[in-house]
Amino acid sequence: RALKDVFGDDPVTFKEILDSFVEPTEATITELRTAWDSRNASDVKGAAHKLKSSSRSVGANELADTCQALEVAGETADWATIDELAAKLEPLYADVKSYINAL
Repeated sequence: RALKDVFGDDPVTFKEILDSFVEPTEATITELRTAWDSRNASDVKGAAHKLKSSSRSVGANELADTCQALEVAGETADWATIDELAAKLEPLYADVKSYINAL
């Protein structure tokens, strides 16, 4: 809905914008996964920030909220929270990608 409020109800434009979200998001999730696996809290924070912003811009609010919490946990190197939230990212993203692909 957020995108439609900004760009109107043109389905072609809507789909193009959402499609342009997919590839960079997959790269950022890989970046975050690498940071998580290597226990680099600073990189977790940076990747989560990047993913939060792009997710929020396309209205993927649950994914953005999870990234926001990951960003905060990365700031304090709260590995219990990072471990819990990072495990949720790929399933949340899969839901967003399924929605986009169904358009």
